[in-house]
Amino acid sequence: MAVLFRLLRQLLITLLLFVMVWSCGGLGIFFLIGRAGVAFTLVVSGTLVALLAYLAVWNLPWAFRSLPERGKWLISLLCIAGFSILTIAIFAFPIRIPALNRIKSYETLNLSEGEKIALYHFAPPGTSVSDTPILFVNGGPGGPLSSSVAKFLSQLAAMGFDVYTFDHYTSGYSQLLGYNLSLLTIADEVRRVHEIMNHLGTPKTFVLGHSYAGALLGRVAAQYPTQIAKLVFLDTSPLYDLGSGNLKSQVTQDPQLAELLEADEDSPEPGNTIPFVANLSLRENVRGLLMLLMNDVDGKPAFGNNKEWGFYLEAALVAQLGKKTITNSPRRFSGISGVAQLVNEDIARQPDYADALIKANTPPVLLVHPENGVVPWPIHKDYENFFDSVIFLPVPDAEHGVWEKPQNARLLKKSIHDFLLGKTDSTRFYQGRTDPFLKSDD
Repeated sequence: MAVLFRLLRQLLITLLLFVMVWSCGGLGIFFLIGRAGVAFTLVVSGTLVALLAYLAVWNLPWAFRSLPERGKWLISLLCIAGFSILTIAIFAFPIRIPALNRIKSYETLNLSEGEKIALYHFAPPGTSVSDTPILFVNGGPGGPLSSSVAKFLSQLAAMGFDVYTFDHYTSGYSQLLGYNLSLLTIADEVRRVHEIMNHLGTPKTFVLGHSYAGALLGRVAAQYPTQIAKLVFLDTSPLYDLGSGNLKSQVTQDPQLAELLEADEDSPEPGNTIPFVANLSLRENVRGLLMLLMNDVDGKPAFGNNKEWGFYLEAALVAQLGKKTITNSPRRFSGISGVAQLVNEDIARQPDYADALIKANTPPVLLVHPENGVVPWPIHKDYENFFDSVIFLPVPDAEHGVWEKPQNARLLKKSIHDFLLGKTDSTRFYQGRTDPFLKSDD
């Protein structure tokens, strides 16, 4: 029993020393970057661990004195194997990040202020039903293109549309390195959408937007109305920021909407926030630290892949802002919050743009209102005060991600197809004033 106890004790001491040496070897990342830093760390750490195992087992007076030579070799091999396993566990396998798109190809656009934006194309299988392409603007702002959105856009493409979308600046595959925080303003967001529309090379574009894209595309429509053929809003935000007072002069005639505005201003900040680092495992934190320190000069991650790299960079952005973030699940970071914080703060500082939007010759609008969405009906109904022509599509039993349930996706893609091609006489569309989901006993 005493021999076994000594064996375990010396094994633990040796493993502890090996971890310390591996950490010291990792200091190479401060002198070399990229894959050279990884190679330096592995070679130096491996050599030092092997040397440590030899010294500990054969030469130190307190180590393994009573063990036979076979046991000493065994301990040495265990130490080296432990180092190898830990190294493989950290470097070889990227972490699994949920809700990332499965599209492997994209075009990188170089915009006027130096931004690099990933543009995705969903091509129709045959002849297009329209010469006008669709540009889908995701919510957030921030976060990569999700698999569910990619699937929905693929379905629209299968109906004969040329469909494009992009990763917002600093998110997904867009500008993974060298981003400029001063470009996270609503004016820059508008400019980026406009430059992407120009890149598509057609006189007009069908523009679809989700969530935050309401506030963004309202401004795009006010500045560039002639370049938008039709607008589709999917459970989009107010055209203004509820907390800033923007556009209030245009909505006070609606008592129900005025009550919503006042209630929002009095409500506390959202709760249930936890720091980013508390949501990651030890392995994920180690990988994140090493990836952030060992990036290549050309912007490629030293190991892992771009999706994981973008995940950690968004985490670093949140840390830089000193903010906390709401997670999508108990252990997952939502990279949206840091970017959204900066953009939303900028929106709140901007002057009222209502007159420009009202005076513009705005395109026809389809506003998709899900039964269980996040934006109240009075806010959506208020779009009629700013756009020349608005019709609504109520989607029963749908949530903020309107397309996520199969029956809702079928209704949505058929309705969008008809609206874009000028077929708006269907009973699916709604033009009443009251909430289409308002129960009689309400």
